[in-house]
Amino acid sequence: MARPRKPTVLHMIRGTLRADRHGDLLDGEPAAEGAPMKPVALQGRPEEIWNEITARTSWLRAADSYALFAFCCLAAELERAPTKFVASRYSQLRSYGIRLGLDPSARASLGASAVTPRPANAADSKPAARGRKGDPGRFFT
Repeated sequence: MARPRKPTVLHMIRGTLRADRHGDLLDGEPAAEGAPMKPVALQGRPEEIWNEITARTSWLRAADSYALFAFCCLAAELERAPTKFVASRYSQLRSYGIRLGLDPSARASLGASAVTPRPANAADSKPAARGRKGDPGRFFT
């Protein structure tokens, strides 16, 4: 499988944007703007995971909403029944985490200047309540 194309914005940030190579990309690439939009169907533990992640990440945008939704549902499924979480589901969870920049190597590929704060969304700005350390029902404690 071929490596995915770098976003034009990333070329701009790193100073590697060249008109002779990337000129056609400047016109048609849509800008990802705004904070992720929480789906109405997101309830319970997946919603808590959503709140925890969006409170900690500044680089996620509205275009990441569906991938973040899938990640939150899979993470809640892993917490609920870790012994029944098959390898293919774990692979999906890991893939979404990488795509969203939720592990150190994925964040490093974003570049330090690409991870800039986004304006706070009043509806999603309150972080979820934190569990006690060692609480088995909490994934990010």
